[in-house]
Amino acid sequence: MVEYAATKAYIAGLRACTKVDIADLRASTKAEIAEAKNAIILRVVSAIFIAQLLPSLLKLFTN
Repeated sequence: MVEYAATKAYIAGLRACTKVDIADLRASTKAEIAEAKNAIILRVVSAIFIAQLLPSLLKLFTN
């Protein structure tokens, strides 16, 4: 009976650790997704800005 209780306690400890690990993994994944979204937004805005600016710069330097 002692062995059963020890095994049960060990499994409970593993479950607690696993829940913490999963929570950490979810938090880090959400942070990485947010960073990726910000990078994509920055690149799109930069591309649009350059696309608007480039024709006027070409006119400036070709005339």
